[in-house]
Amino acid sequence: MARTWQPEERHHKVRDCIAEMFGVEPHQLPANTRVVYVAKTRQAAYWILGKVFPELSTTMIGRVFGGRHHASVHHGLQQVEQRRQREPAFAERLDAMIVAIGRPPQAAPRELVDLAEIAQRRLPDHERGEEFASLFKKSADPDEITRAIAADVEADRTPLRVVG
Repeated sequence: MARTWQPEERHHKVRDCIAEMFGVEPHQLPANTRVVYVAKTRQAAYWILGKVFPELSTTMIGRVFGGRHHASVHHGLQQVEQRRQREPAFAERLDAMIVAIGRPPQAAPRELVDLAEIAQRRLPDHERGEEFASLFKKSADPDEITRAIAADVEADRTPLRVVG
């Protein structure tokens, strides 16, 4: 997933908000600059973005910051953790930023059509009938059962079948 994943607008908005909170121009965070105050702000932004969007891997966070390597993000996260332990005021500031940013709206749920395409791509030899077509045309908002099917398919396990 990380190989084809691209940042969404909401990830860029949070990144730019963090930059402004630190008094850095938003365009500087993804730029290839090693100016100390920008680099330290970028590292703190990695940490905050990881807390606001816990589903993001270090590779994904790197993409939000102009394609930074996952090892650079990992190093930045370690630096921030160490600094938080040394400087309580810095830790409080980061915590306050997370509270100020709040919890962003979740991404739109995957369309059922996308789930059907995954199932067909990953399990081309499984039989599907009319039930399959009708199930995946019912709604664009998957329920718990559909999410379980999607999780099974994406984990490459045998999915549940619709039985008539």
